[in-house]
Amino acid sequence: MKPGKSPLSLRLDRSAATRRVAPRISPTLENAERRVMLASGLGVIAGTAFLDSNNNHALDATETYLAGATIRLFLSGGMVPIGSRTTQADGAYSFTGLPPGTYVVAETPPPGMRVIGTQIRSQVEVASSLADNRIQVALPASPLYVNYGGVLPGSYQVSHDLVNGTPEADSIGPFRISLGTAPGGNDVNPGFLSYCLDDTHRLSFGGGERFPVLTSPITAANNSRVTLTADRAGRIAFLYNQFGNTPLNNIQAPALQLAIWELLYDTGATPDFTSGNFQVLGPDAPFTDGPTLDQVVAQATNFFEMSSGKNEAALLLDASPSQTAGKANGSQSMIAEGSLNFANQPANLAASSSLAGFVYCDANHDGTKDAGDVPVAGVSIRLTGTDEFGNPVKLVTVSGVHGEYRFSDLVPGTYTITLLNPPLNLIPTSESLGTPGNGKVEVNRIANISLPARLDAANNNFGLIGRAVSVAGLELLGIHRQASRIVLHLNGPLNAATVENVSQYSLIGLGKDESFGTADDVHYRVVAAYDPIAGTLTLIPDHHLNIHQHYLLRMTLSGASSCVPPVAYKSVFGRLAVPYFQVHGVKKANPPLTPSEIRHDTRVVARTMRLLGKAATLLASESAARV
Repeated sequence: MKPGKSPLSLRLDRSAATRRVAPRISPTLENAERRVMLASGLGVIAGTAFLDSNNNHALDATETYLAGATIRLFLSGGMVPIGSRTTQADGAYSFTGLPPGTYVVAETPPPGMRVIGTQIRSQVEVASSLADNRIQVALPASPLYVNYGGVLPGSYQVSHDLVNGTPEADSIGPFRISLGTAPGGNDVNPGFLSYCLDDTHRLSFGGGERFPVLTSPITAANNSRVTLTADRAGRIAFLYNQFGNTPLNNIQAPALQLAIWELLYDTGATPDFTSGNFQVLGPDAPFTDGPTLDQVVAQATNFFEMSSGKNEAALLLDASPSQTAGKANGSQSMIAEGSLNFANQPANLAASSSLAGFVYCDANHDGTKDAGDVPVAGVSIRLTGTDEFGNPVKLVTVSGVHGEYRFSDLVPGTYTITLLNPPLNLIPTSESLGTPGNGKVEVNRIANISLPARLDAANNNFGLIGRAVSVAGLELLGIHRQASRIVLHLNGPLNAATVENVSQYSLIGLGKDESFGTADDVHYRVVAAYDPIAGTLTLIPDHHLNIHQHYLLRMTLSGASSCVPPVAYKSVFGRLAVPYFQVHGVKKANPPLTPSEIRHDTRVVARTMRLLGKAATLLASESAARV
């Protein structure tokens, strides 16, 4: 039995009054009718797709089968399948008539499911898992040779049976065999426990026989009375796979053999060991007594009922009646494991893989997410790619309040993560590769990530830096050539919480000496009004400005996000920067100058050029002093 399974229960009591006792016969293995051999020894690849509820990659007795899985067969190294099967409600698939060679079987699960692993039950073929959904298997050449090692001590009973009308005295229980490619060899399998399936030709109790067998589906077994149906074959395989090579006591092991024979020879929905093609007549004393045999039959009933609705795959070692030199008094068809299974789970289980990371403001521009970096929320992230079954994947999520994003419930595959819409004032500058660490960093994306199964990949991050806000244009508005407002047109949003702080604005008018930084400079107080929709900042000085005078404006532009560094802005402007005025509330172009104004403006232009040079020198000297 498998570790963790509860002991097999015993239920049925048979009274001595209903038990028939046959004459004493020396015990051997069962002796039934001769069989018709298969014409070929071509190989079999079979198995089951199932729902792995406990995530142990093993088809347990209580688990259910998966319909709708596509199983494809390839020659090893081949790209084009040579066969394909779709599982039905019993989860089964099989490919028969295969010549010796190396093959690969692969599962594509139905929608909403994913393959999480393989289970290899093989005592004849050499098989190995290539991936969660791929198994490689090598079919040996036929025939193989059985080396019979006798009944396993301490795990059998002896009973009188009636098999297709022929009385038998049978040792019921498992026996030891090995398999080789030549008589006496064990290069295929050095040893395992098997049970009788179909006919026997007087194998000895202690073993020693060697005889050839062909590998066939269990349905090839022929008892000369009824054809073994796929349902019964699947139930026999279930019993052998689940219990045939687990430690059983001398009640359970012979009971398993009786349940196999009842499924093989009779067709009833309920077990009946007193009538039909297979009957248990009574114990063979002194090997077995009546109460012990009653327990065996009761447990056989349990096994029979336990197999109801079950379907698995196994192999028939189809014996030839011809003998090999040496022990030549019998041969026996037997059962062996031959089930290549695929474990599946719903695709949305937590055991599936995920891809995650952060979007953040890289304040120190080091390309790494540090403790002091600011998260950026509301950024769209797109996942594209192809899962391992060839299905296209396209998902979009949005970074959370901590800058985090995550794509969950992913099937293994190859994926690309793309940053879609960073805020206008932020510039993507650094993409950092997290786990699994095999992708390629590109502009605004991390490409070709090979995501394995059951991995929560993390720290695939996108770093941004702030786009400094600048002034796209300056406009003076006023009445009758007296400017009352300075309107700045911005190329990005400002920090609304600080934009109206008057201490960050400095407006200086040029005095009569036509030099900035002297005693006759005029200092204005300003009030700021910010319109984030129009993208304008309006400064209203406490006095009207003279359009013929020159001014120096200094202020700090702080971006809307803490990720955007503040920028010091300076500008010198005067008459040449006054394109519009308001006349009686209507915005109009600056009216044409009079001839005297034109002569005056000639001097203004020359003076403006000199002042701009002086202002530039002043600003440069201020910057040098700060450094």
